[in-house]
Order: sequence, then structure tokens, then C-alpha cells
Amino acid sequence: MSSLNTIVLVEDDEGHAALFVKHLRRHGVQNPIHHFATGGSALAYLDMPKAPVEAPRLIVLDINLPDMPGTEVLSHISTRPGVKDVPVVMLTSSDDKADLLLSFDLGCRDFMIKPLQMPRFVEVCARVGCLLSLEPRP
Repeated sequence: MSSLNTIVLVEDDEGHAALFVKHLRRHGVQNPIHHFATGGSALAYLDMPKAPVEAPRLIVLDINLPDMPGTEVLSHISTRPGVKDVPVVMLTSSDDKADLLLSFDLGCRDFMIKPLQMPRFVEVCARVGCLLSLEPRP
């Protein structure tokens, strides 16, 4: 599978991250998923020197991270060559309007409220242009 279809998941809650991945796999999504528990580790990964074709296809970013707010991570991503054009979808358990507005001002493409609803995730991916690699279902 091409690395163009990689999804980066930045979520500090290991249980939520595992459920996110399990839910996607259960619905046949086969995209590689790189999980990071902190904004710093995600930014370090996204800063690694690599060819532009290796940039992830989608970044799913929790708004509440232990080392920095997701909006700060988003702000850094928006200035980094090679990843600044990657669609970012914010993930949160809150519907705080201020967080929504700030995230959109910083360039996020969409918002998903936890818990993840598969139809909503598929809709968001289609809207932002992320190709999901789906396993055929019997």
C-alpha cells in the first residue's frame, strides 16, 4: 500500500486510540495508522526528512494533549513544508465553540466529536480527500 494513504492519529488516551483503530479495522479500513500520544512526538515524526510522497494523507488530532494543546500542534503543522497541506481533522470529546473556531482559523478541515462514528469518519475523509483503503466485505 502506498504511504500516501497513511493516517496519523495524535491521541493521548491509549484506550481511545485503540478503539479508533479497532473501529476502523472492523469496518475494513486498511490504511496504515501511525499513532502518537503527544503533540511533540507527532511533530518530531512529521519533521523527519522524507520525500513529499511520504507525507500522511490525513492527520487526526486530539484537541486535548498532555504536552500542548492540539491547536498548538495544528499551528506548527500549518507552517511545516511537506505537511502543511495535509488535511487535519480535530478530534475531541468537547463541543466548545471557541476550540472549533480557533481550529478552523488555524486550518483544520473538519471536526469529529468522540466517540467516533464510522459513517461520519467516512464522510469527513471523502470531504477532505483522504482515500480510505477498504478491505472487501463478504
